[in-house]
Amino acid sequence: MKLLFIFTILLFSNISCTATNMKIILKTDKEKIIIPDKDVSEELLVLLKELVTNTDDMLKVYLSPERILNIKQKEQYIEFIFDSKIVVSSNNFGDYKINKILIPLSGDFAPSKDSPNTTVILGDESYISGPLRNSDGYQFIKRILTLLQN
Repeated sequence: MKLLFIFTILLFSNISCTATNMKIILKTDKEKIIIPDKDVSEELLVLLKELVTNTDDMLKVYLSPERILNIKQKEQYIEFIFDSKIVVSSNNFGDYKINKILIPLSGDFAPSKDSPNTTVILGDESYISGPLRNSDGYQFIKRILTLLQN
């Protein structure tokens, strides 16, 4: 089992191994800052890599800084902020050099059991318009939230 896990990490290593230091902002009922340990960071990176790799749609919507702020003020979300830039790859939309990922958990862009489309908003200095969507992303969100609650 451990060998399979190590193989999975190596297989999905398009995310730089030096970027395992991350800060996570999880806002559900209140905002919570999480600094995961190395093992959890590595598991999260694998899940995020899979989530981005399998994105199959790009929304044609402009996400202004005001819209991002509105999401952060009024909605539930998970934000991953990396200590250095990483490269993530989408099978359908190419490579992105980023240092943050925002995933809305409520509102217009949120996934649910009934509608598993998960919106992934990638960012460098600011967030990039044309957020990606993974039509089966809800399963990843559930696994990420489980990791964060342990």
